[in-house]
Amino acid sequence: MFTKNSSNVAKGIAIALLLFHHLFSNADRVAAGGEHFALLPYSVVQLLALCARICVYIFVFISAYGLSSQFGQSNPRYPIRFIVTHWISLMQSFWLVYLIVFFTRNLFVSSSSGPMSVYGSDPLVMFLDFFGWSDLFGTHLILSVWWYMCFAQLLIICLPLIAKLCRILRWYAVPLVAIVSFAIPCAIDSPYGGNYFMYAFSVVLGVLFAQTQAFDRIYSALDKRTWAHRAVITAALVVASLVLLIANQGLSAALDSWQISGIINGLVATFICILAGRVHIESVPGRMLAYFGAYSGAMFMFHPFLYSYIPQLVYWPGEAFLCYLVLFLISLGFSVLVSLVRKVCRYDLVFSMLRKAAERLITV
Repeated sequence: MFTKNSSNVAKGIAIALLLFHHLFSNADRVAAGGEHFALLPYSVVQLLALCARICVYIFVFISAYGLSSQFGQSNPRYPIRFIVTHWISLMQSFWLVYLIVFFTRNLFVSSSSGPMSVYGSDPLVMFLDFFGWSDLFGTHLILSVWWYMCFAQLLIICLPLIAKLCRILRWYAVPLVAIVSFAIPCAIDSPYGGNYFMYAFSVVLGVLFAQTQAFDRIYSALDKRTWAHRAVITAALVVASLVLLIANQGLSAALDSWQISGIINGLVATFICILAGRVHIESVPGRMLAYFGAYSGAMFMFHPFLYSYIPQLVYWPGEAFLCYLVLFLISLGFSVLVSLVRKVCRYDLVFSMLRKAAERLITV
């Protein structure tokens, strides 16, 4: 069974890959940080870091899976209520991180014009960033990873319709979304997240896995096999994922315009989530990954602040993998601290009241 712990294990894998991707995929950033690569040459590390961008597709799959599961448990006659309450939950996690970054950024930049200087003193630009819509309108973001807030909101808004279509079409929705991606190759094209339609395949797979209890079916089939068979299948999925990810890096621009990379990454993200569900949660790796996953939200939204505005805090060890460890541990520590602040200030209580008010007032 794919449980909340399984989801956290998948998110734990994804957040570890995300930080690795951001720290090592950009050669200019690596050169500016003065990192040394003692264990592996940078050419190999950079290839692995580029492959690690699969993390975004894992987050997309898990988000679609979770939203679809929750939508299936809610009253389908009230899709607007579902959208509003889940939008509130999404922004609840983002806004506290936003406020911390907004007000502390000025401590680490040479500007005396106040926090609004990052937006050119334009309140509209700040408004769009605060509500996570900057990526859609092409305005400035304090941190580039906040593009995902725009995508996540669009996913919540579209989820009831996607879920309804998937319930009608079932697994026929998989080839259909591939064809639609081919036909509409230039939807929302973000300078940070790429073409949003690249993630459509992962969204549909996540929704279908939730609606059809696909994880349970897969795990039930695996449990009927011998230990040796399960080991071979697991190894095959790992090898297939690595081969597909590396091959994906060599796709030509012509092929990528057909969203081939999005389909490949969607499949690999699904493989990784299947494997995450088989991790024994009581094992040390299982416990660690689930712990990281539970705090992955704030880590996701905060970690670029460290190497963008306080690079000396990240790069002081010099050795690349120690720099990665520093970035990971500080980001995790920040996320834990934010969680404590939310409890002490009763931050979550305010949003809980907002959700309950929305549930009472919205009847559509």
